[in-house]
Amino acid sequence: MAQRIRRPTTLVGDAEREADMDRTPARTPPWGRGGMPRWLGQLPYVFVLFGVASGLAIVATGHFKKGSALLGAAVLFGAAARLLLPESQVGLLASRKRVIDVMILIGFAIAIAVVAYVVPGNKG
Repeated sequence: MAQRIRRPTTLVGDAEREADMDRTPARTPPWGRGGMPRWLGQLPYVFVLFGVASGLAIVATGHFKKGSALLGAAVLFGAAARLLLPESQVGLLASRKRVIDVMILIGFAIAIAVVAYVVPGNKG
């Protein structure tokens, strides 16, 4: 167990307590600094996850092309959200620089759409 090392202070009494109070970080309100709740910043990420899960469920029921199209659309929505929204509102979609994130997501969306179009299978 790590021990906390205290720095020696030259302050005494009330002045020491005031100095300690000045060093405590300010608490961030539950709605964040922008005036909106923090959980709203995760909505684009949740929409992408829901679209991917729905697409995979549709693929699992035997409709490969429909499910893959939904999967590609969800990833493309993630790219659009990452491109258009500020970093504070995209949640976990922001993991690298904006340009890198957008290029990777667009590349995945195109790859999924191409595979869905090229693979022979059901017509719908």
